[in-house]
This record gives sequence, C-alpha cells and structure tokens, in this order.
Amino acid sequence: MNIRQKVGLLCLFVMLGVSACGGKNEQTAASVDFLADGQALQNAEDSLKALPQFDGQALNVFQDVRFYGGDLARIEISIQDPANSDYIDRYVYKGGRWSGPQPVRISGNGRMQDNVTALEQIKFAKVAEMVGIWKQKARAVGSEKTEPDLFTFVLFVPDQSRYWHSPVIETPRASYDLSFHQDGTVKAFEQR
Repeated sequence: MNIRQKVGLLCLFVMLGVSACGGKNEQTAASVDFLADGQALQNAEDSLKALPQFDGQALNVFQDVRFYGGDLARIEISIQDPANSDYIDRYVYKGGRWSGPQPVRISGNGRMQDNVTALEQIKFAKVAEMVGIWKQKARAVGSEKTEPDLFTFVLFVPDQSRYWHSPVIETPRASYDLSFHQDGTVKAFEQR
C-alpha cells in the first residue's frame, strides 16, 4: 500500500469516526425543543417588545404569527408600525435575536384595523403548553411523528375569529386536526 492510499484510508476512518460520534451540535439539539420551551418563547416576546423602534408602545400583529420548531426554529411575525399605521414590517426571531424590519407590501382594499390583533392578546409562551397537548394527542392516537414543527396564530379576517392552528396528526389509518382557541385551550380535536 503506497502513501496516498494510506492517507486516503486514514481520512476515511477519521470521517467515519466523526460521524459515529453523532455529528449533532448543541445548537441543533436545543432548537428541536424551541416550541416546547416556554421560557425561550417568553424571552422572544419580551425582546420583541423591547426593540428600540417600539419604545414601549402597544403593538399590533398583522394577520398571523408563525412559530417553527426543529432545525429551522424561528418565529415570523408582521407588526404594524406604531409610527405609521399604514405600514407593516416583518420580523424574524432566530438564534435568540430579532432581525428586521423588512417592509411588507400590503394589497387589497380592506381596513387595516380588521387585519390586526394586539400583541398583548397573543402569548408566545402558550405555544409550549399547546405543544404539550399536541404531543399527548399524537401519542394517544399512535402517530409516529410526536414533535410538531409549526404552530400558527391566525386571524381569519372574514369573521374576525382568532385561533391557533397546529400540524395535522397523522397515523397509518387516520389523520386528525387539532386546533386551539386564542387563549390556548383546545377548540377541536377531530378525525378528518
């Protein structure tokens, strides 16, 4: 065996050894639990309110808020600019920090006041409680997937209803919808 073959073989063994050690870092492991971490979610809400451009003002959320878990853990939210109520800006919370504002182009002829919810009515930490209920329901019906990857606060503009939407719970024989009232209590758990 020549030197090139020995070096190549050594590299192969090193790569195999590294991959056998798990290959996951702490950040990835932590992000998997983001949706279930009430304190992390509360910190995200508190840090959003504390952004300098908001200066302690009451904030309004435009239509929905998306909470993602797993490897792409983040929160996406669009906020009505307190200085100009006709403007909406998008913010993303990832890795413990908010990015933004990014302007959002609004279309349609609806009234802005019909498209917003006061941020004080949306409790980020409630997501962790709803995730716990989702996991419990998923286990109870025999779902292979027991970690939700997205929870969404929804303002349904036509009837002004506000609720939480969660991922469909899938089993080999059935699918289930689980939705929550605005306060985080179960609204419906139904087989499709």
